[in-house]
Amino acid sequence: MRNDLEEKLGEKYPFMKKGRTLAEQRQSGHIDDLYSAFGCECSNGWFNLLDEMCAKINDAYIEEKMKPDIIIDQIKEKYGTLRFYYHFEGNDPFIHAFDAVGAGTLRIKPKGDRPVYEKISEIVSWGEEQSGHICEICGKPGELRNNGWLMLRCDECWKKQNKHRI
Repeated sequence: MRNDLEEKLGEKYPFMKKGRTLAEQRQSGHIDDLYSAFGCECSNGWFNLLDEMCAKINDAYIEEKMKPDIIIDQIKEKYGTLRFYYHFEGNDPFIHAFDAVGAGTLRIKPKGDRPVYEKISEIVSWGEEQSGHICEICGKPGELRNNGWLMLRCDECWKKQNKHRI
């Protein structure tokens, strides 16, 4: 995703603000914050979806009168759909999912005993499911396509991407 779009998310939602860059993390000897190092590892077409997800997450915290304690671990495309990995302050990051093409996915919810955590889990599940209908490139309605890689594309973006293929 373009840096300016990521910065917009960070300005609107403090929990989306990135920390140490990839170069800064490499200087320390290891990469421990994938989101800050690599940002949103998806295309611009999912910006509006991510914005809506973050707004819903923010609203859930406001409803509970809580300061957001969500920490973003990684946001990326995998097998054509969005993956939004996170944990809560005080809990270590962990494996979030086991994915297999054709066999589905096993999602693991972050630990937490507050009602807002269940609401956030529902929001993330909703957003990941919605990404399966939105072109990752332009944000128009799309469908899962396969040219050796699974990807979400609208007809127009699919044609542009594959115009040189035989």
